[in-house]
Amino acid sequence: GCEYMTGGCVLVLGEVGQNFAAGMSGGIAWVLDEKDILKDRLNTAHARAYPVSESQAGELKRLLTMHERATGSRKAREVLARFDEMLPLFKTVISDEYLSFLKGA
Repeated sequence: GCEYMTGGCVLVLGEVGQNFAAGMSGGIAWVLDEKDILKDRLNTAHARAYPVSESQAGELKRLLTMHERATGSRKAREVLARFDEMLPLFKTVISDEYLSFLKGA
């Protein structure tokens, strides 16, 4: 989740551009990949995409809820209403370096 000391977290509900995660050294990005295009746009030199783990699902839902409350986001509200159905469409993007750090922690 976002409590990691050396990195933050990002929640992306729209499409990502080419070369996503280039230069990413820490933190976690959760990307809603409804069109299954992340694999073609992700810079895999230092980062990989993984399914959202069960332990991350609660943090993801908390971020969605905070975003919806703060902005009134219709998209966040729609995702929250169908969270269990939408969860498999999210990907966790994390740098290889940061993943090694977390595993060693």
